[in-house]
Amino acid sequence: TKDHPPETDVRCTSGATVEQQTFHVPYTKCWRVILKMLPPGGNSAPVDLDCTLRGTNRPVTETWTYRWNPLPIGPHSEVVDSRFSPPVENHNP
Repeated sequence: TKDHPPETDVRCTSGATVEQQTFHVPYTKCWRVILKMLPPGGNSAPVDLDCTLRGTNRPVTETWTYRWNPLPIGPHSEVVDSRFSPPVENHNP
């Protein structure tokens, strides 16, 4: 029930979870979890995150799994996001 939220069981293969929020979504009558993960120093290897919601001594959801990958760093890497692209000006006379 929304008055008794489930326990959030979070695991990560490296780094650490530094924040988590579990809240009830009344419209869908579901639970939502938001996690904040701090990757390990060097930030060069993927991190696997697992999350399960638990009731009294048993899981009440499937296990959610996510693999976080660091951005590539190097002379040939580039981050492209069209939402932040500068406007293109027309220089034709």
